[in-house]
Amino acid sequence: MDIADTKTLELSPGRPRGVGDSAHFLVVVEGERPGWLQELTPTLTIGRDSSCRLRFHDASLSKVHCRLRFDGQSVRVSDLASTNGSFVNGRRIEGDVELLVGDLLQVGAQVLRHELRSRAEIERERELAHDLERARDYVAALIPAPLGPGALRTDWCYLPSAVLGGDLFGYHALDARHTALYLLDVCGHGAGAAMHSASVFNVLKNGTLPDTDFRRPEQVLARLNEIFQMERHGGMYLTLWYGVHDGRTLEYASAGHPPALLRRGPELVRLQTKNPPIGVLEGRSFAKASAATRPGERLYLFSDGVYEIRDHAGREWALEDFERLVLEPAEPGVAESERLRQSVSRAKPDERFEDDFSLLVVSFD
Repeated sequence: MDIADTKTLELSPGRPRGVGDSAHFLVVVEGERPGWLQELTPTLTIGRDSSCRLRFHDASLSKVHCRLRFDGQSVRVSDLASTNGSFVNGRRIEGDVELLVGDLLQVGAQVLRHELRSRAEIERERELAHDLERARDYVAALIPAPLGPGALRTDWCYLPSAVLGGDLFGYHALDARHTALYLLDVCGHGAGAAMHSASVFNVLKNGTLPDTDFRRPEQVLARLNEIFQMERHGGMYLTLWYGVHDGRTLEYASAGHPPALLRRGPELVRLQTKNPPIGVLEGRSFAKASAATRPGERLYLFSDGVYEIRDHAGREWALEDFERLVLEPAEPGVAESERLRQSVSRAKPDERFEDDFSLLVVSFD
């Protein structure tokens, strides 16, 4: 099973092994796909090679790293002369070692736990995984297509985390002169956060806030704050950046959200206002600001999942690290959002993002 490419939970065919309705599984607890399960078979290999039953795209793994043998009752693991070794409960193994239920097997950056699980429980988890996948597809379908040549051009990258987060972004014309641009991030993960995010997004997209001039960012945020108070929405609040461009000037307001970045040649300008997140404090007014734009400049909207990573040295990134990447030269033939995603991915020890990677790039022509 290729962990990096598989999108749905897969159970190996055959009779249940173990006791009664239970079977033995390896569960990924850290690595490329946390929560992924693989039922144990009589012989199972782990590594980078396509011949491995459990395959990871992890450079610290050998092509065929280790082998597990299962006789229907006990599991034994042996390292196959791998470069970096295999570990059970933190100890490097030599020879043939029994992997008891609850033991942790570490190979490269992947940590797997041996579990005895009922098939009924696994089926429920598979249904949940399917529901999350459907929610992920629904949210992704809400994002508008990139805008081609014109007064505004857009490109974007949306990479939801494995557990599905609450990010969404969009843009649409308010009238012949004004265009709304926005990116929001609902606290938490899972289908609940995703659906709350979709509700707020649809309000913005369809302009259904009462008594609201959507050309006035401070008014939009204040009305959203009235409607989406966290105590009426399962304790969920959200951060938001909302701007309106009229061809020359960008008026904007942010609510607890990372600043947008306006690139002016070799410089970056942070666009942010000091406002609380949406839904936290009732009866608040919201401040706005404005910035002039010129042809050739670019605007970057994103959530904190874009830069809150841990790099190869184990250092936690800050916004300044992402800004450094933004100022690097563009790559011919590569969309700006994709260039930045690749740059951030290269800075990490694995390809998985802990939070949604949501980045919208707007070019002013």
